[in-house]
Amino acid sequence: MQAILFITLCLFYLGISFSLKGSIFCDPTEIQQEQDCQIFFNWSTTLDGRKKCIQQNCTLLNQTWCQIRSVACAWYNNSCVSFTNCSDYNVTNSSDCTYMGPGCKANSTVNGQTKCADYVLPYINCTLYNSTTCTYTRTRGACFNSTSGCKATTCSDQTNQTDCTFVYSGNLSNPYLCQWNGNSCTNATGTTILNSQNCYNNTIGTYKWVIDGGRCSPCLGISDQNWDLRQIVTVQNL
Repeated sequence: MQAILFITLCLFYLGISFSLKGSIFCDPTEIQQEQDCQIFFNWSTTLDGRKKCIQQNCTLLNQTWCQIRSVACAWYNNSCVSFTNCSDYNVTNSSDCTYMGPGCKANSTVNGQTKCADYVLPYINCTLYNSTTCTYTRTRGACFNSTSGCKATTCSDQTNQTDCTFVYSGNLSNPYLCQWNGNSCTNATGTTILNSQNCYNNTIGTYKWVIDGGRCSPCLGISDQNWDLRQIVTVQNL
């Protein structure tokens, strides 16, 4: 449950979310560990007794769980359905686009129906905020109040090992991977620092742990250099 809440809170952070629906996340068939599978999918036993990760049956979920597992599911017309694309959904209330899950926002409204669309995350210029409006939290936030004013969060700003995972550093599209070096948090040198316990979580479900060989490996559609360069996707400025 902690892992589910950790990744879900990252996705819904600050009331907006990653446009990382679909293939950019690990497909359940790629996930080899039960602890990683159960965040968004189901750990199931096959007829021959093997364990494997399978897609969640969205129709069996209530609204709360539908939204938690919203990588694969969408809350639409008061029921949980398999997610397709943000643009496939039309809603009466524009705010309902967020119920489609992370990555959807309201777009145009015609004849009382609002069409949903993908959310493109901005780069935030933290220096434009004052001490009152710099409301982003220090831990994994985009900005935080420092003695010199509002600034972009960096790995070095994380003061304990628990928080030394990744930060947004002003850019909500590109989290930066961090690593703990004994008594301080620094920019990670790559995903080789990750292990079976944090590979999936610290890359927000875009890498999986490969049991054979014991390594943190990118899922299909993810460039192996993305997290090695401490970013998930190409910068998208508004």
